[in-house]
Amino acid sequence: MRPKQLLAFFALFICINLLGQPANSVPVKTGNANTTQVTLAQQQETIARLQRENQRMEEQLQKMEKEIDIYRDDVRAERSIMQNNMSNWLTVIGIILAILGVIFGVVSPIYFSKWSEKNLEKLLEDVKKQASDATTQATEAANQAQQARNALADIEVLKEHVSTIENNINKEAKAAAESAKKSKISELHAQAYAEKDTSKAIELYSQIIALEPRDVLAYYNRGVVKKKVGDLQGAIQDYDKVIEINPNYPDAYFALGIIKDDMGDKDGALKDYDKAIDLNPNESDAYFNRGIIKDDMGKKEDALKDYDIAIKLNPNDYGAYFNHGIILYNLGEKEDAIKDFSKAIELNPNFTLAYEYRADCYRLLSIIEIDEAKIENMMKLAEADEQKAKWLKEQGYE
Repeated sequence: MRPKQLLAFFALFICINLLGQPANSVPVKTGNANTTQVTLAQQQETIARLQRENQRMEEQLQKMEKEIDIYRDDVRAERSIMQNNMSNWLTVIGIILAILGVIFGVVSPIYFSKWSEKNLEKLLEDVKKQASDATTQATEAANQAQQARNALADIEVLKEHVSTIENNINKEAKAAAESAKKSKISELHAQAYAEKDTSKAIELYSQIIALEPRDVLAYYNRGVVKKKVGDLQGAIQDYDKVIEINPNYPDAYFALGIIKDDMGDKDGALKDYDKAIDLNPNESDAYFNRGIIKDDMGKKEDALKDYDIAIKLNPNDYGAYFNHGIILYNLGEKEDAIKDFSKAIELNPNFTLAYEYRADCYRLLSIIEIDEAKIENMMKLAEADEQKAKWLKEQGYE
């Protein structure tokens, strides 16, 4: 080995002995992340249990967040130590280089003259070993830092998992609450519909509205009960609420038309029936009721058209035939009126008024008839209808 090389290694050995060994790196602390597996129930649990589970998950999440903060502090501390160690090493290397310059120029001839080549080679091996140890420690520190970063990533994934579970629990809780509410509403609807006591029925429908303020059927049925007990203004308010929630609810307009007709508001009733028919052109009762309104307003021909449509939609509506016949009767068309009354009787053999009006038609026709045989037959038919009407009244029919 050359003297200059021996002199350089000898100077390095002296500096290392004078300045001491490099500081050992502090191992990075690693924590054990306990992963909690939450199994969502396949069937709906009670709201109270879901809330307790939600609270437990929140507490675990808070605990994990505290552990994450502690772990992050440890990682920061380890990084700071590593940076300090590297800074110290850089300082040492600078000092060594400076000393080497001095020793190489002044001191080296004195010391190297006293050392043998064998001792300098041993010194070289020691320096290599220490350099290797320093490299190994640096590698281990880098690996520990990477492990710390991986652990933090795992904790973030766990936090996301816990957050997902918490959201699922909240969704299940809301779904369970909504299902319980719907079940309660269905139960109250059934009770109210079967309730014979009108005041209790109104109270039950009010409970439904308290649970679900936009329950159209509850408002509508409560309006029906209110009308039944004579609370027409209350019924109108409920039907108006139905239309506010659902402007395309034909039954509400139909019900309003009935009430307004009862209150003498023919124009208002006619508008409501028009709207009901516009929304549901296949509702025969709407045409029937509108026919009554138009007849009362003197619109006979329009009324006959509504009754014709009502009969077409419901061929078994004996009331439509009877009303149609009444208009023809008032217009002097007695023969056509008899056909309508006869159809009404066919559909309802206990329809007293139909017998009475048909009998009257027979008698009126007999007055203008010149054929004696026909007159006699009409009188017999009239008497038969009158006797039938009398008997039906005695039996309690109207």
